Amino acid sequence: MNLRELNTFLAIVRNGSFNKAAAALNYTPTSVTNQIHNLENDLGVVLFERGKSVRLTPVGRHLYEIGKDLSLLNQRVEDSVREFSEGIRGEVALGLTEPFLDVHGPRVAAGIAEAFPKIQLQIVGGYSEELGRKLQAGQLDLLVSEKRSYRDHVFSVHELHEMNYGLLIIPRGHRFEGRDSVCAAELNGERIMIGPKNSPWTDVFISSLREKGCTDFFPASFSQVQNVFPFIESGYMVAIMPMEMDVDYILNRYNVSTVRLSDMTSRRTLNLLTNEAHVPLSAAQGRVKEFILWYAEKLKADQHIRGDG
Repeated sequence: MNLRELNTFLAIVRNGSFNKAAAALNYTPTSVTNQIHNLENDLGVVLFERGKSVRLTPVGRHLYEIGKDLSLLNQRVEDSVREFSEGIRGEVALGLTEPFLDVHGPRVAAGIAEAFPKIQLQIVGGYSEELGRKLQAGQLDLLVSEKRSYRDHVFSVHELHEMNYGLLIIPRGHRFEGRDSVCAAELNGERIMIGPKNSPWTDVFISSLREKGCTDFFPASFSQVQNVFPFIESGYMVAIMPMEMDVDYILNRYNVSTVRLSDMTSRRTLNLLTNEAHVPLSAAQGRVKEFILWYAEKLKADQHIRGDG
């Protein structure tokens, strides 16, 4: 028995005649008759009672009941394979480093889920070095990171956008509260969260602060952006964050305030890394890659509108 003959049998029952089934399937009546003969010979049974009308034998009725399920299963298999080949369905492991993970991760995940609801997206957060090793080992398919290479391993690099750091998050009642902006030199004496400890980017930012006259401060480090806000609320420290942070969300959720740095911003270029130079991306991975590239272009446009790009 093959699926073509089974589908023809089901079409005869649904349409009530051999001729109507032939028309529905775009077969000749002779082809339909021959397929039923082959099906009956393969199974060793008689499926239709011979006569002017189409009437199923008991075994024919049994085949119809179980055949419907087989036909539906076959259709689901065909649909699933087609969707996988077209990138509509699949699995994608996406690595996001801080602070992109907290600032943009939720919107990226929601956007991908809306555009490709059948793609199973696994988002993995962490430090650049850790996620770079996972991408190199094949545990990640794509990675958003400020780095372009890891330990001389060659990745395919797609430059995304610059995260511009110049937004100061302060506790309520802080001496800067109510001001539109402050200069870097005024941060002397503050405990400041800038970025991950021992990060080259963090070292560059600290050097920039010192060049602007902020020479007497205490750097602090946290692994995740969301962990920072309770410490700011407590008055333990202030934090320098990307300009594209959702300020309304932060002010509504935490007892903090914001002020801009007037005389400096630090630009941190993010990249999308893949292993496609060594292993081709699946269609689903390719769709997620194109979504992230589109999202980055949207961020650039938004930065231009705000005037901080």
